[in-house]
Amino acid sequence: METKYYYRVVDRTGNPEAPFRVTDYKHLPIYFYRGKYIQKVKIPPTAKLLPDTSYYGMEWITDQIIVIEKYNIKKNFDLWFNKNLFDYNIGSGSLAECCSEHFAKWFDKNMYNYKDCSYPLLRYCSQYFHEWFDKNLVDCNRDSYLLCVYCPQYFRYWFDKNTFNYERYSHLLPIYFPEYFDVWFDKNLFNYKKGAYELAKHCPQYFNVWYDPKIEESKIELK
Repeated sequence: METKYYYRVVDRTGNPEAPFRVTDYKHLPIYFYRGKYIQKVKIPPTAKLLPDTSYYGMEWITDQIIVIEKYNIKKNFDLWFNKNLFDYNIGSGSLAECCSEHFAKWFDKNMYNYKDCSYPLLRYCSQYFHEWFDKNLVDCNRDSYLLCVYCPQYFRYWFDKNTFNYERYSHLLPIYFPEYFDVWFDKNLFNYKKGAYELAKHCPQYFNVWYDPKIEESKIELK
């Protein structure tokens, strides 16, 4: 009979006191917030093992464990990570946030969960922009804020007037990209209510372009 292993994410002490919460490999990344180490454990035949529904319903509580291996999530990445077993639907964000230095080993466009985990990808893996960015996979309308804040140096690659969320994030364009004014400014798209002050402050040299006496919100004075 094949030995069944469970996993725990722990701090430096190993959290040695019972009861112990354990999970399976599939749900392991959900608990990366608990510490920097992974314990691979066995449950002795004499131990009690009960399902625990208080933490996402993906853990068990036991009174005994046998620690087989202990890995540092970052430093021992190659020892615990298995691309063929890892559930990207659940764990994509945890990899991006906690293991960005191993990006080349775990990233796969066909497996990464862009829909639910774009935030950690844009924030923690911006240096790998050209590897992960795909306009067909990244929701540039939803993620307009994240792209401005975390990937401004790649503006010319991701910006598109047809997908940028002008309604909510017009004010970020003059703040982060005044040098690209001619690329992003469109009087019919720009939300003056949201970004008139930023236009006046960061793009005064283009006043004759963006100012319109017919648009009340464009009549602004910096104090």
